[in-house]
Amino acid sequence: MKNTNDSIDFLAPKSKQNDWFLSFLTKLPIAYYSINLESYPGVAYGKALCLRNIEEEKSQNDEKSTAALRSAIIRFPMVASLLYSTVGGNVPPKILSHRRAQVDGRYSFVFYSLLLESPAH
Repeated sequence: MKNTNDSIDFLAPKSKQNDWFLSFLTKLPIAYYSINLESYPGVAYGKALCLRNIEEEKSQNDEKSTAALRSAIIRFPMVASLLYSTVGGNVPPKILSHRRAQVDGRYSFVFYSLLLESPAH
């Protein structure tokens, strides 16, 4: 069996659980006060995808999802360049060589381990 390590921030938008995921993002910090969701790239990009899915379903303009995507790119540019490359885009070398676009392999953190360590409050 293939281990994909898919996480909730990936699976929620993919499975169209958009409202649930956005609700989850507002309730999680209440239950686990020590979690700073602004620190997780997957959460930022997942939020943008869920907002886009909702806008498309309701034929709304893309104002909220575009703002969320811009915010994710500004906070986590290294992910944007990886995603763009993954979907077949050619990221300009000037962007790829920028220090903020570099993936820092020294830092590793599993989001869900914090849930296990943090007491419900």
